[in-house]
Amino acid sequence: MNHQVFIALIFIAGGCSGHYRTIDNTHVDFYLRSPAAKSVSIVVSGDGFQKIPASRDRLGTWRVTLNREAEIRYFFLVDGEVHVPECDLRERDDFGAENCVFSP
Repeated sequence: MNHQVFIALIFIAGGCSGHYRTIDNTHVDFYLRSPAAKSVSIVVSGDGFQKIPASRDRLGTWRVTLNREAEIRYFFLVDGEVHVPECDLRERDDFGAENCVFSP
């Protein structure tokens, strides 16, 4: 079992609210566990900070797949509210808020 799948199973089995990602050669999947959410989108720098809707599995984990081309800054919108999850790297934006940073 690869490392990313093991981490994903820990989050799912534990029922934790969490954020993680899996990476392959050309794509990155961002996950956010939020079973009570009605809608989740990811907002990323590479798309002019446009909302990209996430899809929900039956256990309440939301997923968005993006191309793994360049570094991006991102945050989630959960039921319309900004949510910046725990992430490896964060940076302040021009408005004093924080964003997660993903670097391929």
